[in-house]
Amino acid sequence: MKKNEHGFGNKDASFQAAGSVAGLERLVDSFYDRMENDERFAPIFAMHPDNNAMTRDKLARFLSGWLGGPKRFQEKYGAIGIPRVHGHLPISETERDQWLTCMTEAVAEQPYTPEFKRYLMEQLAVPAEAVRRRCEAATPKPAVQLWVDADACPVVIKEILFRAATRTGIALTLVANQPLATPPARNITSVQVPSGFDIADDEIVKRCNPGDLVITSDIPLAAEVIEKDGHALSPRGELFTKENIRGRLNMRDFLDTMRASGVDASGGPAPFSQRDKQLFANQLDQFLTRHYKKEG
Repeated sequence: MKKNEHGFGNKDASFQAAGSVAGLERLVDSFYDRMENDERFAPIFAMHPDNNAMTRDKLARFLSGWLGGPKRFQEKYGAIGIPRVHGHLPISETERDQWLTCMTEAVAEQPYTPEFKRYLMEQLAVPAEAVRRRCEAATPKPAVQLWVDADACPVVIKEILFRAATRTGIALTLVANQPLATPPARNITSVQVPSGFDIADDEIVKRCNPGDLVITSDIPLAAEVIEKDGHALSPRGELFTKENIRGRLNMRDFLDTMRASGVDASGGPAPFSQRDKQLFANQLDQFLTRHYKKEG
């Protein structure tokens, strides 16, 4: 533990500030009583073994040695690596923050000095984050996929996508309201949806997962994909991001308003060019390099 200007972290100063063994047992009981009875913490309480008494004993004993006092955990249970023993659990930022919130509220109930309360929570945040990183690294992540808003996608862009999917093995799905021909590859498929306003867009939003890439020139669809923590790329190679999508939506709404009033301020889209094709291919290659690892 880090030392500070109040002497915490020096020898057994933190252990004594926590009330030694009895004080730590009170803290742990307050912590687990709150976790067990407060619905906010039900997800993390469900991760614990049924033997709640042993769980409480282990945490109190661990904190004793961790705070510079007697190594009571090792005396009874042996050595421990906190991130390692939690590595099998689905702990993300959400679960980490639930644990820290529960502990913060338990610490607030203890007769500790304000300085020690603050110091203790700052120090506990370190192993909590280490556990999150270990669990996140151990959690299998679904492979990213490519989705195409295919009704308005140029043929040359589809051909680039077909070649990329064939080369890398990444799953590629074209969504349209008409039948589409695709290469005879298991990882390249198409989905036909009924005709209608935004039906294909809604299908893509429903199916895509965080991290997936959607090829579309439809700004509202791109915004929904980004809201789901996906990526969106136009057939002209423009990468939509959280930073630029709001401005693109505002400009789209402005142009729609102008057209509704009889003024075409945009002059219509420019013809699809070789530069657009190259820019798209470059952006796609960069995405695959950063986000997709070929299986096998």
